[in-house]
Amino acid sequence: MEQARQATYISNWKSKPTSSASLNFVDIKLSSLWISRGALSAKNFRDAISVSESLLYTRVLSGTNIGRAAKCRWCALHNETTEHVVVGCPHFRTSIQLSRHNNGIRVIWDALCRKHKFHMVHYSHEVIPVYANDSIKMLHDQPL
Repeated sequence: MEQARQATYISNWKSKPTSSASLNFVDIKLSSLWISRGALSAKNFRDAISVSESLLYTRVLSGTNIGRAAKCRWCALHNETTEHVVVGCPHFRTSIQLSRHNNGIRVIWDALCRKHKFHMVHYSHEVIPVYANDSIKMLHDQPL
């Protein structure tokens, strides 16, 4: 019954126009491993799904800007689309994008700690710049 529900959900999702923003040949099960780990708050999970579906509440998406400019409210250079806010807005390059990068590093760090049997810290903790044991040394944001 669960498999039938999932098949129906995926079929309905693929029929939506926003699903074309995702690559249809991507392995959904492998691409969803980050969800099943549960290392994400409910808000971050919701935001990640919104980004992947290009459904962040932006000026272009909202119906309140009909007849008004939909320029980005932070940089005013381009239309405020999901893509612009996530990867293109110069206002976020040194703040949110850096934070998002560090959050991705934290997930990789967590996986490496598990693999090499390091003492685990909670996934939300800051990544330690140098972490070493008898068999491996891991560096974060350090010159080589």
